[in-house]
Amino acid sequence: MTTMNQRHLVCLALAFGAAGCFDSQVDADFVAVDLRIGYDADFPVERFDVSALRVSDDAVVFESQENVPAPTTQTSTRALRTVLNGDASFADAEARIVVTAVDADGVALGERTTRVVFELGRILTATVAFYAPSTCGDGVIDEGEACDSAGAAGCSLTCQIEAGFLCAGAPSYCVMESRVAVVDSNAPACPGEGSVVSPFCTIPRAAMAPAVDHLFVRAGDYRSAVVLDRDLTVIAEPGVVVEATTAPVLEVYRADVRWSGGTIRGLGGVGGGVGVRGTGAVLELEDAVVGPSSTVAIALTDGGYLEARRTRIAGNRQGMVLDSQGGFTIESCIVANNGGVGEAVGGVWIRQAPSTSRIANITVADNTGAAIRCDESIDLLNTIVWSETTVTSSVVATCVPVYADIGPAEAGLSLPTGSFSLDPQLTPDQHLSPDSPCRDTGDPDSVARGDAPAFDIDGDARPRGPNIDIGADEL
Repeated sequence: MTTMNQRHLVCLALAFGAAGCFDSQVDADFVAVDLRIGYDADFPVERFDVSALRVSDDAVVFESQENVPAPTTQTSTRALRTVLNGDASFADAEARIVVTAVDADGVALGERTTRVVFELGRILTATVAFYAPSTCGDGVIDEGEACDSAGAAGCSLTCQIEAGFLCAGAPSYCVMESRVAVVDSNAPACPGEGSVVSPFCTIPRAAMAPAVDHLFVRAGDYRSAVVLDRDLTVIAEPGVVVEATTAPVLEVYRADVRWSGGTIRGLGGVGGGVGVRGTGAVLELEDAVVGPSSTVAIALTDGGYLEARRTRIAGNRQGMVLDSQGGFTIESCIVANNGGVGEAVGGVWIRQAPSTSRIANITVADNTGAAIRCDESIDLLNTIVWSETTVTSSVVATCVPVYADIGPAEAGLSLPTGSFSLDPQLTPDQHLSPDSPCRDTGDPDSVARGDAPAFDIDGDARPRGPNIDIGADEL
């Protein structure tokens, strides 16, 4: 604690309401601030860097570093107090007090500021707090948060990572450290050991690691095809790109895999795509980008099952080919700008549609050739299908519109009640424009039934207006 050079009578109000005083001879020729810094018990701070600057000219009034003492009690909140004293020449001046929290590695965790007007011979009181922000629990990692998953195991109620856990993504996905292999293409040593300090440098090597069932993949470029033939959860940070000249780049074979995030594409205009094949193969693909590629973006075959949510499929020779008795669920996805020479269907080709299959709130638009083809009947709930070719009665006989915008329709084509054929007025990235006829015109009962997805392509909650929108985007 910084000490006073003057002797004076001071009554200091201690943190959280207690009071303490000491008595001595008064010398009024000084200015000072009794600064109280509050912080959460699990806030990983090592010290606070404190400075005070005169607002008028940024002249330094005082500076100090305050180390955080070891806790003496088990409480959820703590406080550190220090008295900052300065020269009397700063009297009547307004000052900005800046407090920066710093961790054990010297990394700044956040900054708080407050202002005071100095009074000659008086110790003022000022407070700053590094408590968990009010946004803790919203799924977004804000300043001062190390994770954010609404208090789920591994991420505390103050949005700090609990001991023994690793967290990735937003909303955060937290797993016991012993079950996770960390992957970083920029790791200084290869192949690495899969730990935080010595990560694996390739995904295939991590996928073979024993005793782990989760891979946390850090941002970087991963230039090798990946075959996953055992049950795994893969969480890819923003900035992860998996690319290769082979096809598919990612293959799930007779395994149950959850893959979240990242971009999967061909390398140098060759290869790319995702394949799901074999009885028992399950892929939950979410918040990802597939493409560009010189092949099919997603191919489902041979008894596999696919769940694709909040995923963009763009720039591929063909969007999706769904040809499995295992079935599929496709929600809040955009299939756009796909198609190649000789491909009759650029968007989605549904070759098999067993009872385990469902499509809701997807946008299939701006593809070369037909947007969609259904060899077996399936409902297109709250879906946009806007094609380069005219949509005929034979298309809607199997690709059944249910509160869908499908077209452009041939003259005289009759659509079911609730569906229509109007230009959806999409933006260049296939989101809805404010005047789109798809706004608030989805199935009014689909949310209550649980048939509509809870989130749109961007992770925004549905609905956001009086009724759910049609397509992958929710305005």
